[in-house]
Amino acid sequence: MQVGELADAMAVYRFAYLVTISDDGRAHVVAVTPRWDGRALIVEGLGRRSAANLAARPAVTLVWPPLEPQGYSLILDGEVSGDAA
Repeated sequence: MQVGELADAMAVYRFAYLVTISDDGRAHVVAVTPRWDGRALIVEGLGRRSAANLAARPAVTLVWPPLEPQGYSLILDGEVSGDAA
């Protein structure tokens, strides 16, 4: 998938799971509603734990679960830039 196709793909899904890593190496997973602003993927309203995890370890994974059991997930790995709070 090309970056330009991301907004169209995201429109199919209702929400995503944001996966960050805590200080002790455990995954921290929260439901979010990301949006594409034409240049970057924006995730707003993060809690303290997610923001702290991202500030310490900017690697992130977003998982949009399938709408139906036989559907496909959309999985995106990346790094946070800018304010993670």
